[in-house]
Amino acid sequence: MAQATGAGAYSRNSLGVVIAFGIAVSTILGRFVIPIYYVLGERLRDRGRAQAPTLPPSSEQDGQDSESFTAQAVAVETAGG
Repeated sequence: MAQATGAGAYSRNSLGVVIAFGIAVSTILGRFVIPIYYVLGERLRDRGRAQAPTLPPSSEQDGQDSESFTAQAVAVETAGG
């Protein structure tokens, strides 16, 4: 299409050039740029996890999870206590 001749050659030529460059750009993005950004994102995420402060222990680690605590509170309220 990029080397078309005859009637309508100008529009076919333009369309062929756009298609050829579109395929080339998508190949470059797909093979090189996207994987590079993926690796950089993984490194930033891992770096952020390593620098994240640790939180103090919560009531969930004391042997009670929040669901059982909620169930106990509902039971007390319905019993009238």
